[in-house]
Amino acid sequence: MKFLGSDVWQGKEIVFPSDPDVIWVLEQKLSEDSIQHTREESITPNLPSVIRAVFSCKRKDDMGVKHAMKIYMQAPWIDTEFMSAATRKAQADTNRSEDMASEIKALQLHTKQEDDGLVPTGFISYLLMTWLKGKVFKAFKEALEDTKRCGVVSKGGNPTLIWDAENEKCYMVDFKWSGRPHYIDVAERIWRRWGLQPGPPE
Repeated sequence: MKFLGSDVWQGKEIVFPSDPDVIWVLEQKLSEDSIQHTREESITPNLPSVIRAVFSCKRKDDMGVKHAMKIYMQAPWIDTEFMSAATRKAQADTNRSEDMASEIKALQLHTKQEDDGLVPTGFISYLLMTWLKGKVFKAFKEALEDTKRCGVVSKGGNPTLIWDAENEKCYMVDFKWSGRPHYIDVAERIWRRWGLQPGPPE
């Protein structure tokens, strides 16, 4: 199920507390996926359902270059998507998702959904990212294939990425856990999760 419709989200304005004079405007949605749980799955380990999406964005004053905006947002439990706002609000978790908490410190905003949100007062977080052009995505894919050819791939924990701008080459180093290649390894799951194949348009 897709939750973040372009009719609502395209054109949405975001202001980060650390840079209040700049307004960012969401443009094209590049990817969206979600992990939903049942009530029983969510309550015991306190595991909220989460929506992850990436939009292209720009400054409202048209200064600077295009960026990307990553959004983490609490989703309702399975089979409660169309229940009353009060029912969905009872699910609200104001803590950010584990994925968002693990992101590198950057320009980010952690707040609550509004009363007409999918989970009223549930968490929603925004992370502003530098826009990477197609050549960077291509280099990442080549680095992933290089690790497979060497017979070693990441098995857990994201490897560190090093970007060689002069030679336009990406390197994967510092694997937390590694092993022999399988059909899809950790790095490739991340690649597909964020819709990076074949990559966003230029």
